Amino acid sequence: MSTALITADTCSQDIGSITGITVTGTPSFTFTWYQASGGTVATTKDLSSIGAGSYYLVVADQNNCSTTGQSVNVDNLTPQMNAPVYDDIVVLKGHSAALTPKAWMKGLTTFMRRTPVTGRPLSSQMQKAILPPRRWRRIPLYM
Repeated sequence: MSTALITADTCSQDIGSITGITVTGTPSFTFTWYQASGGTVATTKDLSSIGAGSYYLVVADQNNCSTTGQSVNVDNLTPQMNAPVYDDIVVLKGHSAALTPKAWMKGLTTFMRRTPVTGRPLSSQMQKAILPPRRWRRIPLYM
Protein backbone atom coordinates (compact mmCIF):
# COMPACT_ATOMS: atom_id res chain seq x y z
CA MET A 1 0.00 0.00 0.00
CA SER A 2 1.18 3.53 -0.75
CA THR A 3 1.04 6.74 1.22
CA ALA A 4 -2.44 8.24 1.58
CA LEU A 5 -3.75 11.75 1.18
CA ILE A 6 -5.26 12.74 4.52
CA THR A 7 -7.86 15.50 4.79
CA ALA A 8 -8.53 16.66 8.34
CA ASP A 9 -12.00 16.95 9.80
CA THR A 10 -13.12 20.52 10.51
CA CYS A 11 -15.13 21.62 13.54
CA SER A 12 -16.13 17.99 14.29
CA GLN A 13 -18.37 17.82 11.19
CA ASP A 14 -17.15 14.37 10.08
CA ILE A 15 -15.79 15.69 6.78
CA GLY A 16 -12.31 14.17 6.99
CA SER A 17 -11.03 11.63 4.49
CA ILE A 18 -8.21 9.23 3.61
CA THR A 19 -7.81 8.82 -0.16
CA GLY A 20 -5.32 8.11 -2.92
CA ILE A 21 -4.06 4.72 -1.77
CA THR A 22 -2.35 2.59 -4.44
CA VAL A 23 -2.44 -1.18 -3.95
CA THR A 24 -0.34 -3.81 -5.73
CA GLY A 25 -1.19 -7.50 -5.94
CA THR A 26 -3.57 -9.74 -7.81
CA PRO A 27 -6.93 -8.03 -8.40
CA SER A 28 -9.67 -8.03 -7.29
CA PHE A 29 -9.14 -6.47 -3.88
CA THR A 30 -11.26 -6.18 -0.79
CA PHE A 31 -10.82 -3.19 1.51
CA THR A 32 -11.79 -2.94 5.15
CA TRP A 33 -11.18 0.20 7.21
CA TYR A 34 -11.06 -0.03 10.99
CA GLN A 35 -10.93 2.45 13.82
CA ALA A 36 -7.87 2.06 16.05
CA SER A 37 -10.20 0.49 18.63
CA GLY A 38 -10.99 -2.29 16.13
CA GLY A 39 -14.47 -1.31 14.98
CA THR A 40 -15.17 -1.62 11.25
CA VAL A 41 -15.72 1.76 9.57
CA ALA A 42 -16.06 1.03 5.82
CA THR A 43 -15.36 -1.51 3.07
CA THR A 44 -14.22 0.94 0.38
CA LYS A 45 -10.81 1.85 -1.03
CA ASP A 46 -11.13 5.49 0.01
CA LEU A 47 -12.49 6.50 3.37
CA SER A 48 -14.62 9.65 3.55
CA SER A 49 -17.04 11.45 5.88
CA ILE A 50 -14.98 10.61 8.95
CA GLY A 51 -14.24 12.46 12.14
CA ALA A 52 -10.97 12.89 13.95
CA GLY A 53 -9.33 9.64 15.04
CA SER A 54 -6.97 6.85 14.10
CA TYR A 55 -7.81 4.45 11.27
CA TYR A 56 -6.10 1.54 9.54
CA LEU A 57 -6.81 -0.42 6.36
CA VAL A 58 -6.68 -4.15 5.69
CA VAL A 59 -6.43 -5.11 1.99
CA ALA A 60 -6.84 -8.66 0.64
CA ASP A 61 -6.39 -9.81 -2.96
CA GLN A 62 -8.12 -12.67 -4.83
CA ASN A 63 -5.44 -15.11 -3.60
CA ASN A 64 -6.48 -14.24 -0.05
CA CYS A 65 -3.13 -12.57 0.65
CA SER A 66 -3.71 -9.65 2.97
CA THR A 67 -1.77 -6.79 4.45
CA THR A 68 -2.54 -4.31 7.19
CA GLY A 69 -1.56 -0.68 6.70
CA GLN A 70 -0.11 1.59 9.33
CA SER A 71 -2.44 3.56 11.53
CA VAL A 72 -3.42 6.89 9.97
CA ASN A 73 -4.39 9.83 12.19
CA VAL A 74 -7.06 12.27 11.05
CA ASP A 75 -6.95 15.55 12.96
CA ASN A 76 -9.78 17.92 13.79
CA LEU A 77 -9.18 21.53 12.76
CA THR A 78 -10.98 24.34 14.55
CA PRO A 79 -10.39 27.56 12.60
CA GLN A 80 -10.47 30.81 14.53
CA MET A 81 -13.13 33.22 13.30
CA ASN A 82 -12.34 36.86 13.89
CA ALA A 83 -15.05 39.06 15.35
CA PRO A 84 -15.98 42.15 13.35
CA VAL A 85 -14.38 45.44 14.37
CA TYR A 86 -16.52 48.57 14.76
CA ASP A 87 -15.87 52.18 15.75
CA ASP A 88 -17.64 53.33 18.91
CA ILE A 89 -21.03 54.86 18.20
CA VAL A 90 -23.46 56.79 20.38
CA VAL A 91 -27.16 56.43 19.64
CA LEU A 92 -29.54 58.91 21.24
CA LYS A 93 -32.90 57.72 22.52
CA GLY A 94 -35.45 57.73 19.74
CA HIS A 95 -32.84 57.66 16.96
CA SER A 96 -31.42 54.80 14.92
CA ALA A 97 -27.93 54.04 13.71
CA ALA A 98 -26.12 51.66 11.38
CA LEU A 99 -22.94 49.83 12.27
CA THR A 100 -20.41 49.48 9.49
CA PRO A 101 -17.62 46.99 10.10
CA LYS A 102 -14.04 48.17 9.54
CA ALA A 103 -12.89 44.74 8.39
CA TRP A 104 -15.36 43.67 5.71
CA MET A 105 -15.69 39.91 5.21
CA LYS A 106 -18.66 37.86 4.07
CA GLY A 107 -20.29 35.98 6.86
CA LEU A 108 -23.37 35.67 8.93
CA THR A 109 -26.25 37.90 9.88
CA THR A 110 -27.69 37.78 13.35
CA PHE A 111 -30.25 39.67 15.38
CA MET A 112 -29.07 41.40 18.52
CA ARG A 113 -30.93 43.40 21.11
CA ARG A 114 -29.72 44.36 24.56
CA THR A 115 -31.85 44.16 27.65
CA PRO A 116 -32.68 47.59 29.07
CA VAL A 117 -31.77 46.57 32.64
CA THR A 118 -28.49 44.65 32.32
CA GLY A 119 -27.31 45.70 28.87
CA ARG A 120 -26.53 42.07 28.04
CA PRO A 121 -27.44 40.69 24.60
CA LEU A 122 -30.53 38.54 24.36
CA SER A 123 -30.30 35.22 22.55
CA SER A 124 -32.23 35.01 19.27
CA GLN A 125 -34.62 32.52 20.90
CA MET A 126 -35.36 34.98 23.74
CA GLN A 127 -35.75 37.82 21.26
CA LYS A 128 -38.38 35.84 19.35
CA ALA A 129 -40.19 35.03 22.59
CA ILE A 130 -40.27 38.45 24.22
CA LEU A 131 -39.71 41.18 21.61
CA PRO A 132 -42.40 42.17 19.15
CA PRO A 133 -41.05 41.89 15.56
CA ARG A 134 -41.41 45.65 14.91
CA ARG A 135 -38.79 46.35 17.61
CA TRP A 136 -36.09 44.05 16.19
CA ARG A 137 -32.92 45.58 14.83
CA ARG A 138 -31.14 43.61 12.13
CA ILE A 139 -27.38 43.97 12.43
CA PRO A 140 -25.16 42.26 9.83
CA LEU A 141 -22.05 40.66 11.27
CA TYR A 142 -19.35 39.86 8.78
CA MET A 143 -16.73 37.33 9.74
